[in-house]
Amino acid sequence: MEHAAVKARRSLVAACGLARGLACTTTTPGPAIEEVPRAYRLYADDDCDALHARAESMDWSVDDSLEPLFDLLRGYCFELEGRIEDAQARYTQVVVDAPATQQAYEASLRLGTLAQLARPGPSRAQQVARQLTTRTYRHGSKPVVQAEPTYSSALRDAGIEGFAVVDFAIAPNGRTEDAFVVGSKPPFVLDADALRTVREWIYEPHSGKRPRRDRVKLDFDPTSAGAATP
Repeated sequence: MEHAAVKARRSLVAACGLARGLACTTTTPGPAIEEVPRAYRLYADDDCDALHARAESMDWSVDDSLEPLFDLLRGYCFELEGRIEDAQARYTQVVVDAPATQQAYEASLRLGTLAQLARPGPSRAQQVARQLTTRTYRHGSKPVVQAEPTYSSALRDAGIEGFAVVDFAIAPNGRTEDAFVVGSKPPFVLDADALRTVREWIYEPHSGKRPRRDRVKLDFDPTSAGAATP
């Protein structure tokens, strides 16, 4: 029979949905609260060996509320190590075991990117890179609504500092679309927050006679508000 505390924590995380699954897990009393920033710091410090060891030492039969987080970060590590099939397996496990959570959303982002990279021909990033010096990016459109980057509480509490470069299209009505992360540091962990931020931006409307794209670098600093730079 499933431990009552585990069932309660699972219900709490599921109820949070995409708002931020981790924010709910941090309400769990005891040392589990400390595991979230610790796991993020290990990953940000590129200490995947320690992250794997910590995950393997956890007794998930007693409390598995943080298992999706560890699976996600371990998937990131596997991907960076070139173990793509292992990464996909971890991401898929997160999506199946923890649906409607932030971890599942981030895992689905990586699964989509890996699937796109596996297709023959140039990747989407390679395709748009060929246009960087063309009029597609030299359009002069200015943002009219450009909120600062959203910084999740879990990453801020862990003291994670970094950046993400986001490429996106500007629709005729000024809305952003077709956004994807070109690169980020620490890899992957800030991607969801960066995409969420850019998707809320609004640019000046344009005629739509030719495609318009933009590329920005979003800086994330736990000691201050985020910033966007071209």
